[in-house]
Amino acid sequence: MRAIELSASQVTNYQGSIICHNIFDPANPKKILIRKGHIIDGSEKQIMSHLGDLKIHLIILEEGDIDESTAAERIARAAAGTGLQLGPISEGSLRIEATVRGILRVDIDRLRRVNETDGVLLWTLHDRTPVEIGQHVASAKIAPLAISEASIQEAESQMYDGVIHVAPYQSKQIGVIVQESMGLKAREKFEMVLKNKIAWFGSLEPILVYSASERIKEDLEHIIASRCDLVLIGGTSSLDPLDPAIRAIEYLGGEIIRRGVPAHPGSTYWLGSLADTPIIGVASCGMFSQRTALDLIMTMFFAGEQLDNALIANLGHGGLITREVTHMFPKYTEYRDIQAEN
Repeated sequence: MRAIELSASQVTNYQGSIICHNIFDPANPKKILIRKGHIIDGSEKQIMSHLGDLKIHLIILEEGDIDESTAAERIARAAAGTGLQLGPISEGSLRIEATVRGILRVDIDRLRRVNETDGVLLWTLHDRTPVEIGQHVASAKIAPLAISEASIQEAESQMYDGVIHVAPYQSKQIGVIVQESMGLKAREKFEMVLKNKIAWFGSLEPILVYSASERIKEDLEHIIASRCDLVLIGGTSSLDPLDPAIRAIEYLGGEIIRRGVPAHPGSTYWLGSLADTPIIGVASCGMFSQRTALDLIMTMFFAGEQLDNALIANLGHGGLITREVTHMFPKYTEYRDIQAEN
């Protein structure tokens, strides 16, 4: 490509070239007549005729050059995996949108390599962000107004099967054992919050058992026999090796995979397994109404990820749960409000 400067009256002689800057109305300096990136096609002839000798900068495309809209579409199409579609383009930036509810997965290393290509730009939401249908999750564009075919091919070579995709939420059966004493109001609030959170993922109503330390083994056997995909135990402690729930899991042939979660609130949770069913121990049922590490874990679980030591360990990055990271959590309240309106 090459750049030239010429008078406005000459512009229409360069069909297919690209205007490098906004062109303003001389009578109204704040009014844009033609925006940068416009491809000369003859439609601007009348405007240019009134601008006389005003100097205009153009980019003339040569063989092997690609304009910004075409380049943005190619980048976006190569980047988008399952659960995504291409959206509208604005000022050279093309949106990528979710077509399913789930969590956005980003191959961060390959995303970096794509953006190492000079002039190529691809940006996304954070990896594992919960997304809704139609949500804007990424954008693709090029920095210049045109780019070489070789540069686009270099970027495409890093995106052979997509860089981003949405892992959809799956319907799961959750079992919940409560081994702490709760008053009627506390129990009602706990059940409402629990059911609302699980329903948000489009999942089945949980199997709920109120237990006691002397019955925990039998109740755990019952829950496991119900073929639950995940068991939550409320009112348990990772600090106490003799905690009834922990002892029951070990007695029944299960194991405690790890004590503690590298995130707060939620650092005292533990992860166990019995009959290939993951079990999460939560210190207090009152924590179900808060924003904790459990919400992050459940988001990944419902999106089909395996609950294991590696997944829990990775929570350390971003595990300081403050208001600034609310975008990484499900919008439970919004979902409840929408349900109430329908």
